[in-house]
Amino acid sequence: MVFISLILAPALRRFPQDTRLELLRTVGTATKAVGWIAILVLLSTGLLNVLHLQIQWNTFIGRLLTIKLTLVAVMIVLSALHDFILGPLFVTRQRMPAPERSSTLRLRRLVPWLARINLLLALGVVYLAVLIARS
Repeated sequence: MVFISLILAPALRRFPQDTRLELLRTVGTATKAVGWIAILVLLSTGLLNVLHLQIQWNTFIGRLLTIKLTLVAVMIVLSALHDFILGPLFVTRQRMPAPERSSTLRLRRLVPWLARINLLLALGVVYLAVLIARS
């Protein structure tokens, strides 16, 4: 997520759009499985930690954890939307004879923004994790 958003996508701006989109699709497809495995591992370990620690949900830490879990849920929904619905739809539309339709242009703008929003949410999750660990 961080690599594609902060390093790969900006570096590819100097390439022609067809090349840029193909490279982003290739790297995205190659890293999708690793990303979803990481999400499953983090969800599993997080659930085990919550069960083991017996969190009191009405405390400060419990409220922080509730916010963190909400951000994680939003991240998962946005990731699924990006990886399994909008991303593949965008690639399919780009390969059509008239890729410059308004719906394709909207997807071209929306798909990277979903990734950026997910990155910000991930930073929020890390921040909350630090707050919880230090409280």
